[in-house]
Amino acid sequence: MVRTAGHRLTATIVAVLAALSAACGSSSGGGGGSNHDSPEGAVKGFVDAAKGVTDLNNLGPLLDWVAPSQRDKVKQGLSAVQSFGATDLKFAIQVTNFETTGTDIDSSDPNKAKVHVKGTVLVCYSGTIAGTPVSTCSPSSAGSAAGGTTGDTVDTLKEGGQWYVANFGTG
Repeated sequence: MVRTAGHRLTATIVAVLAALSAACGSSSGGGGGSNHDSPEGAVKGFVDAAKGVTDLNNLGPLLDWVAPSQRDKVKQGLSAVQSFGATDLKFAIQVTNFETTGTDIDSSDPNKAKVHVKGTVLVCYSGTIAGTPVSTCSPSSAGSAAGGTTGDTVDTLKEGGQWYVANFGTG
């Protein structure tokens, strides 16, 4: 029972960290730099903000790029992970060849867009979960790591005239 619960918790944490993993590395491609002015800029800002994230306690700059209407849900998910005794987890996220390759604005709602991304993501973490030592690395594609819903895309949302990453870790 403890082993099964530990494996489920590990899977949950990997999902949270994988969601963070699209948030590291160098950003390139069209749409300018990191900003809230465009869907691509929001994805690049999310990527740039996560470069210094090494544990679950320093996510403030990263959350600035998550849609304000969704930040509480993200914080609740992270609190749940921490409540299972995963407070000392350290992780490293590496993204190689990351770039945005295009954007599709939702024709029925111009405040929603999918940003196409490509790259390779490697999430490594170590520490203890529910008293059990863990250490692993998990590869993923950039879009699926960001919670993309189809292929390698990242959902974005325009709120208050600014673009943000949406559905972070919930896709």
